[in-house]
Amino acid sequence: MAIIEVKNLSYKYSKKKHALDDISFKVEKGEFVSIVGHNGSGKSTLGKLLCGLLSTSKGEIIIDGITLSDETIDSIRQKIGIVFQNPDNQFVGVTVKNDIAFGLENRSLDVDEMEARIKKYSKLVQMEDFLDKNPENLSGGQKQRVAIASVLALETDILIFDEATSMIDPQGVLEVTNAIKGLKADKTIIYITHNLEEVLMGDRVIVLEKGKIVLDDKVDEAFKREDILANSKLELLKQTKLINLIEENGLNRKEEVEKIIWQSAYQR
Repeated sequence: MAIIEVKNLSYKYSKKKHALDDISFKVEKGEFVSIVGHNGSGKSTLGKLLCGLLSTSKGEIIIDGITLSDETIDSIRQKIGIVFQNPDNQFVGVTVKNDIAFGLENRSLDVDEMEARIKKYSKLVQMEDFLDKNPENLSGGQKQRVAIASVLALETDILIFDEATSMIDPQGVLEVTNAIKGLKADKTIIYITHNLEEVLMGDRVIVLEKGKIVLDDKVDEAFKREDILANSKLELLKQTKLINLIEENGLNRKEEVEKIIWQSAYQR
């Protein structure tokens, strides 16, 4: 049974233009699905619709058998956690521990259970030694790991990551993606990104362009569709670029291959 079902979903920010235009798809429990697209493709809008931060213009969203509506939004939000691209927007506590505890306090968990979850999930994201630190003094990658721990501590079935690495440095990206990889199989994950390198973590990829789904397939199969990825203004993987360059130039000597590797490292 699908844990997420989207039926003929549309959304408009204005009367003239659809941010999402009649899209449908399902996500199975435990599946890791990446939603990719260039800026304005509708991917972040989709994330906000799935967790009820926006109301649909048309269509249905069904979460774990419950149709999302004004009447069901509270129960559905018990099932979904979302991590945004800017972790500063999610901090409310004066320490890391306070921040992880905030959502748990709102759910009226007892103190022992809160302490157990704070310990468990801060350790999972390797932030257990920072519990007494002020979040303002953390690096970008550390902040995002705390944001992930805060969402994980709620123990929701579904996790949405909305451009969770877009505002942090390469080391921070590595820290965050490693933490997310550790969640596979235990959670249903919707991973919204424009970075095709990160798509490799998942099981399946949905490509959005101008509010429509132009590709929905397993990761290995999706990367064979270079035409769609390129037309959607998504940057191809460095490895794919390298293969294309080698084929285009007919290179067959070690020195030429080394040269093209160095050249591709500086191409965007």
